[in-house]
Amino acid sequence: MKYYKSNYNSDYKLLKLKIKALSKKDKRNYKISEILYFVSFFILIAEFVLMFLLIINVKHMTNNQFLKILLIVIFSFLLLILPISLLSFHIYLINHFFKVSKFHNTTYKMMYEANIKIFEYYDLNDNYIITKCYNSSNDSFINKDVLICYNNGKIKITNDLYHSISDIGCYEFDLSEIKYHNFKEDGLIKTKLECEDISFILGYRAKTFIEKRKFNVQ
Repeated sequence: MKYYKSNYNSDYKLLKLKIKALSKKDKRNYKISEILYFVSFFILIAEFVLMFLLIINVKHMTNNQFLKILLIVIFSFLLLILPISLLSFHIYLINHFFKVSKFHNTTYKMMYEANIKIFEYYDLNDNYIITKCYNSSNDSFINKDVLICYNNGKIKITNDLYHSISDIGCYEFDLSEIKYHNFKEDGLIKTKLECEDISFILGYRAKTFIEKRKFNVQ
C-alpha cells in the first residue's frame, strides 16, 4: 500500500479551457477587463508608494506641526481617492461595455483536460468505476465521490477527477493486501475496504468491481 499526492494545480488550466470556450466577443471583453483590472491594481500600488514617500518627507516641507498633520491628511485623501475612483470607473466600464457572458458549464471533457497531468501522475486508465465514499480513515475522502481504478494488479482510490479539480491524493493497493466485504448500513448495501490502518466505506459496486479484477488476475 502507498499514498501519494501530486503537486499539480488544475485551477488555472480549467480557467484557460473555459476562456477558450467563450465566443469571440466574450474573449475580447475578458482580455480588456483583465487589462483594466491590472492597470487599476498597478496604479493603486504606485499611489500607496507615492503616499508613503510624501508622508515621510512632509517634515521637510514645514516646521509647523499642525500644518504637517494637515498636509498628511490632504495627501492621504488625494492619493486614496484617485485609485479608488479609477477602480470604480474601470468596474463601470467592464460591467457596461466589456461584460463577459456567463462561462459555459464545465464539461466532462474540460475537467479531464484540466486534470490530465494528475491522471498521468497517478497512472489512471479507463478501467474504473465512480462510487460514493461514505467514510474513511482519511477525512479528505469522507462524503466524496471517488474513482476506483484497476491498473496492472493495483487498485487505486482517488477523488472523482472526471467531475472535480480537487486533488486529495491517491491510495494504491495490491489486490492481495486488501480485505473487503459488503454490509448493510442505514438501509444501504456498502463495501468496507481495509488495508493495514486504512479503511474506506464505499458504495456496494466497489466489491463487485474488485472481485472481477481479482478473478481475471487469477
